[in-house]
Amino acid sequence: MLRIARTDDVLDLGCGTGHLAQEVRVLTDGRVVGIDLSPEMIEMARGAAPPDVEFLTAAAEDLDMPETFDAIICNSAFQWFTDVPGALANCFAALRHGGRMALQAPAHREYCPQFLRAVRMLAGDRRTARTWDRFRSPWTFYETAEEYSRLFAAAGFDVVAAEVEELREHTTPERALEMFESGRRPATSTRAATTCPGPWGIPRRRGSSS
Repeated sequence: MLRIARTDDVLDLGCGTGHLAQEVRVLTDGRVVGIDLSPEMIEMARGAAPPDVEFLTAAAEDLDMPETFDAIICNSAFQWFTDVPGALANCFAALRHGGRMALQAPAHREYCPQFLRAVRMLAGDRRTARTWDRFRSPWTFYETAEEYSRLFAAAGFDVVAAEVEELREHTTPERALEMFESGRRPATSTRAATTCPGPWGIPRRRGSSS
């Protein structure tokens, strides 16, 4: 849905270990930048990617790169934003006139029913209740495509597509643990018994002719 041209400068927001940024590098001769809040993730990304892919340690809430990019991609990172309106405003400002953004992330609070069911069981078991009764979700979720659309529209974007889609994958317990531990690998790591958009939207900076 997000067509990347050969001359596009692209930001991978919440790049994790840089896998997606490496794929983007093949699609464009422009600048490719990945940012992530985790220094460990950025170190891994720098070790794996070509030298002409830039990686910076930063949060979306602190992004300050006005009119620098033609496209922004954000894969499985939106749920970690602590200030969604501020992060989206920064993304809008980072795009050039006519720029666009594509995002995929777990959509619902019940994004992975089996995992959340296990958390509730631990919280209700007297042997583990004292540990888990202090658990508070660190994630940000909204329930409908309309809610996500309104967030982007409020930041100045023209939303051309928004959807929530349920994706399921049958896998082994070992593979499921590997996916959770990986944190922010590409989209396949968000699709194990999850309800998520994929991608749920491509908002464009106002003024885009396409």
